[in-house]
Amino acid sequence: MKSINMKKYFRSDSLSYRDSAKNFICVIKIKYPNEKVRIDFSDIQSISHSFADEILKNKMNNIQFSNLNPNIKKMFEIIGKRYSK
Repeated sequence: MKSINMKKYFRSDSLSYRDSAKNFICVIKIKYPNEKVRIDFSDIQSISHSFADEILKNKMNNIQFSNLNPNIKKMFEIIGKRYSK
């Protein structure tokens, strides 16, 4: 399983932009199309609604999240309701 640390990848502890999320998902789809990928949110302090929305909208089955702080977990839960219907 490939693990990607978001703080190292984005060089920030705050994830804000929809385009950044879209580009990140595209990279995963191209580099790891048939491999399980763990997205590690260690040391990420905040995530914007638009970033979370874009990640969830394009999330593939081979992607897992880990080390979500309570605020990020709550953001994904709220937005995830939109895509679980």
